[in-house]
Amino acid sequence: METTRHMKKLSDSNETIRLPETVTNLVRVLGQNSAIVLMQAMPKLRFKVPLKAPQNLIEILGKDKAEAFCAEYAGEHFYCPDAANILRIYRDQTIAASDATVESLAREHGLSYRRIQQIRSATAGNVNEQQTDLFA
Repeated sequence: METTRHMKKLSDSNETIRLPETVTNLVRVLGQNSAIVLMQAMPKLRFKVPLKAPQNLIEILGKDKAEAFCAEYAGEHFYCPDAANILRIYRDQTIAASDATVESLAREHGLSYRRIQQIRSATAGNVNEQQTDLFA
């Protein structure tokens, strides 16, 4: 089976990131931060998803997200991928491309002000070729 068929392609100016379909669906259902939390808490585990959110899942995701997860995957045997690093790269790309303030990005992504600045400064060398030089 061809694995690229089951992956979503995300790209920026420097690299292409391919996310497994499972990860893409988790982000759609839970959002980026909660998907990372779930994959960190349950990496490489396979389990049958119940109709009602169990207490351990509520403790990991919170009630609303746990209920959303169970509503989406109820009755299925779910394999929780270990893709937190891939999602962190994607999150960092999203932060770097955002025009939002550092404060709002820190709140949105659950990161410190300093970490948002580090992510943005790491990508500061990526200059749009069509942009004119301010000091030219």
